[in-house]
Amino acid sequence: MTALLLSKSVSKEEKRMASTKAFQKVQNLVISELEKTAPNRMRHISDVSIGFSTDNAKGITNPAFKVGPSAMQHAIYASCDSVGVKRPYWANDRKQFSRFDISPSVVQAVQDSIAAGKDPSTVADTYMSFDSETGQLVFKAVPKGTKDALVTGLAVPSWNIGYMQKIFKQPYYKSFAKNLVSVEGFGNQWADVVGVFKETFEGNARTNAAQSTFEANASDPISNKSGLIVSNIFNIAVDYEIGNEEQARSGNAGDFLTGQLIADRPKYADMVINRLQDVIRYFGVPEADVIGLTGVNAITDYSGDSFASIMAGNSTTKGAEIIQALYAIIGDFLQGMSYMPTEVKINCSTTVFRALTTTLYSDSFNPASPISIISENMIGGVSPAIDGVKQCKYSITADAMLDADSPYNTVAAGDDLFIITAPSIGSALEDQTGLVISPEPMSRFIVPPMYQRSGYLYTMYTRMGGLITPIKAAVKVYKGIGVQG
Repeated sequence: MTALLLSKSVSKEEKRMASTKAFQKVQNLVISELEKTAPNRMRHISDVSIGFSTDNAKGITNPAFKVGPSAMQHAIYASCDSVGVKRPYWANDRKQFSRFDISPSVVQAVQDSIAAGKDPSTVADTYMSFDSETGQLVFKAVPKGTKDALVTGLAVPSWNIGYMQKIFKQPYYKSFAKNLVSVEGFGNQWADVVGVFKETFEGNARTNAAQSTFEANASDPISNKSGLIVSNIFNIAVDYEIGNEEQARSGNAGDFLTGQLIADRPKYADMVINRLQDVIRYFGVPEADVIGLTGVNAITDYSGDSFASIMAGNSTTKGAEIIQALYAIIGDFLQGMSYMPTEVKINCSTTVFRALTTTLYSDSFNPASPISIISENMIGGVSPAIDGVKQCKYSITADAMLDADSPYNTVAAGDDLFIITAPSIGSALEDQTGLVISPEPMSRFIVPPMYQRSGYLYTMYTRMGGLITPIKAAVKVYKGIGVQG
C-alpha cells in the first residue's frame, strides 16, 4: 500500500511513514506533476492511495484500505482511507484565527495622516476576507473609497461588474494507454488475485504406410492441458472534500459558480485515477511485480534516423522516408506474429504523430501526408474464408505521456516511446481476442461520505491488476523513433 497525504500541514516525515516503497515512485511522480499544474485543485484532494489490500509480508489486511469481510457482500461498509489517520480538519492545529495585512502604501498614508494630526480613518478603511488555504480571517487596510471594490485596490463598485455564466477550465492532455489493452472485469470485485486459464495442445495425425489398410506405423495421439496466468490486484483510492459552507452557498439564487466547482471535484478525482492507471499500464511498478507494456518484452532501440532529424533535414521526400521506416517497423511486428493479427494498435509520441501528419510524401510530386498513405496501403493477415489478402485494422494515437521529455517516461532516458499491440489474431483453431488484458474488477466506486464538522469526505475507489499477456509477441516497444536523446 502506498498512501500520500496531500494536506499541506502534514509533515514530510508523516508522508514517508504512510508510504511503502513498491508504489511510492509511480504515485509521487503523478501527484507531483498534478500539484505543479493545479495546486489549488489538489488542495481539495485529501488523499491518493495505491496498494494491495493485504500486506503480503505480514499476512494482514492493509489498514489503509479498510475493506472488511462484510464489504465482500455489502460494499456500503467499505470505509474511507482516512479513518484513524490524523487529519488537519479533525484537530486544531493552533493557527491564529485571524491576521492583519496592510500594504506599504497604506502604511505610509496612515503615518502621514497621523503626522499631520488627522484621523487615520479618513485615509483608510478596513476590509475583511477569508483565506481558505490557511483557515484565517484576514483584515486588510485599503485606501478610502475602495471598500466596495471586488478586488482590493480596484475602484470599480461590485454592482457595475457583470459576469458571463461560463467557466474556462484548466486543460489537461489525455493519456491513451487504455487504447492498447483490453480492460476486463470478472465476478469477484474484492479478489486479491486474478487468474486467466491457458490451453496448449500436443499430438499429430497418424501416417499409414499402406494405401489400402488402416494399419498405423506412427501414433501420436492428441492431448491438451490447461495452465493458469495470475496477476495481483491492487487498490487506488482518492479522497476529496465538500464543505458545509460551499454546499449551502451553492443553493443561493444566481450562484452558478459554486455548484460547478463542487461538481468538478469528483471529475478531477476521476482524472487523477485515470492518470495513475495509464502510467501503470504503460510502465508498470517493477518494485511491486506489476507488469506494464514496457515490461512485457525488452525495449527495442531504434537504429534508423529519428523522425525529428528527418523533419529537420533537407530531403524533398521526407514523407516517403518516414513511410518506409514505419512500414519496416510494422512489418517486423506482423512477421514476428506470422501475420496473424487482425487488428494493430499503435500509441506514439507527439513528435512521431507530427511527422506522420504534417510532412509531405514528396515536395515536388505528391503532397499527401504519410498517415493518409499508410491508412490506405497497410495490409496484414490472410482471410480463411476467401483465402486471400485482407485489410488489417489499424489505429495510431498520439500520447504526450510517451514523449521524450514526459515526466512519466522514466524508462527511455531522453528517447520517445513507440508501442505496438495486437489485441486480436486470426487462428486456425479459433480467433482470439483480448491478447493484452488489463484486469479491473472494480471500475469506480464512491464510498458513502463521512461527515465531519467542516463538511463531507468522499472516497473514490478503483481496483486493477498488472497486465496479463498470454502471447508476449503481441506487445512491442521501441524507443528513439521520434526523438533520440
